[in-house]
Amino acid sequence: MGTFAGHALPGSFFLIFGVWWTIQIFIRYYSSIKHHIKFTSSLTFPCHCGRLKNVPLQPCLIIFFTVVGFSLEIYTGTSDGHLSEPGNAHHATMYFFFGVMAVIDLMVHFEVTLPKDVEYAIAAIAFFVEWILFEFHLYDRSQLDVLVHTLLNYVVAANVLSILVEMKYRGKILAPLFRSYMVCLQGTWFWAIGFILYNPNPNAEKWNEEDHEQLMIATIFV
Repeated sequence: MGTFAGHALPGSFFLIFGVWWTIQIFIRYYSSIKHHIKFTSSLTFPCHCGRLKNVPLQPCLIIFFTVVGFSLEIYTGTSDGHLSEPGNAHHATMYFFFGVMAVIDLMVHFEVTLPKDVEYAIAAIAFFVEWILFEFHLYDRSQLDVLVHTLLNYVVAANVLSILVEMKYRGKILAPLFRSYMVCLQGTWFWAIGFILYNPNPNAEKWNEEDHEQLMIATIFV
């Protein structure tokens, strides 16, 4: 994941689903007002696209993204048949838990009997695992690298909090909107980190990763 593409992929993942959730939350909210029914949020939303209405599009897309991400991390981190890059192992673990979250969402879609709110519990665990992995992911790195990933970790922690809040207040629209906003923010953060640390433009001026003023600027960019 120590590349621009390695940050752009999860950044796109979080951005796409953050925007998707935001749109679906508003659709459900205004539909509930129109039909005079109680608004109730969820982690999985159906697609309102004709024939795809009954297709579990969201969990299937998440599974696709996580399989691609997991496979790339294992492939690029493997040397002589052994996983030689601990950082890649961290990222692969993150993708794995989001894949588990998607499988649970798939079971919810097909109305498999599950404990109440289990999808929220698994989603909170997935973000919590991501938070723990990034917390212990920054040893022996430059000040700039540590800073931008530490700021990212604050957002990941807020994602855990947002899911727990939503699980408690599923009838309030602000709870799921808080969750979708934090997921979008995490996506933009990944993209910003990619440009700051691994700018794909060969002519771009490189950041001084130990300069205090540039550290301050990075907090604004991210």
